[in-house]
Amino acid sequence: MEENSDLFQSKFDSETINKLSSGVQDLQSKDFLNLRHLISEALLKQDQMVANLTQTNKCNKFEENNDLSVMFTKAKSCDAKLKSLKRKMTELSNRSKSLKKRALHIHQTKQQETLNRIQEEDARVSREERMIAKPKRDT
Repeated sequence: MEENSDLFQSKFDSETINKLSSGVQDLQSKDFLNLRHLISEALLKQDQMVANLTQTNKCNKFEENNDLSVMFTKAKSCDAKLKSLKRKMTELSNRSKSLKKRALHIHQTKQQETLNRIQEEDARVSREERMIAKPKRDT
């Protein structure tokens, strides 16, 4: 390998090498500058797109959160309605039990009154039968 590098150096002097490299650099520098400019623009557009996407995501999250808050509000409203219905049903159940007790008490009172009337009637009939003179039997 050393022989090849010696050969390379022997054919070209440093001045020639510098001229060739500066010539290649001049030819390619415009392309490299143009590529650098295009890459800078692409990176700038990429940054703008990332910023827009981030903003869009924030908006979407806000809308999702907003939807969630609406859903929570509806859930709280439904919960309040359910609690109200449960309270009313409990009140109706208690009232129904109270009315059943009252009806049973009234029914028992009426039965007792009817029984007392029947007993009084039986007692009256029995007294009347005792008052009526019985014929004597001949024995």
